[in-house]
Amino acid sequence: MILPPSSSLVESGLAERPVAVKIMKLESMQCGIEEIQKEVAIMKTASHPNVLCCYASFVVKSDLWLIMPFMRGGSALQIMRALKRNGTYGEGLHEPCIAAIMKSTLLGLDYFHSQNQ
Repeated sequence: MILPPSSSLVESGLAERPVAVKIMKLESMQCGIEEIQKEVAIMKTASHPNVLCCYASFVVKSDLWLIMPFMRGGSALQIMRALKRNGTYGEGLHEPCIAAIMKSTLLGLDYFHSQNQ
């Protein structure tokens, strides 16, 4: 999907970086709109290498669109699915890979704790 760059993306210089557009159905979300707004606000102010930020967000009909950095490697779940398709998943992720994921996750969690979030 190709989107025309919005003025906020162009003004911030993000229009030249690859982005991911995450589209979430607001009707199927398990939490209230206030919780969603709070989480998006936190993502927009996050500034840490182990935390995925949000460049912009907006509502289109009944969907929430989040514009975020494009992560070339994908999520841990996408990596596990790709390994399984290729037949290299076997008994699961190897311990060093799990350790790297956990370390990055804990560094991100520590960031949020240091920000009182």
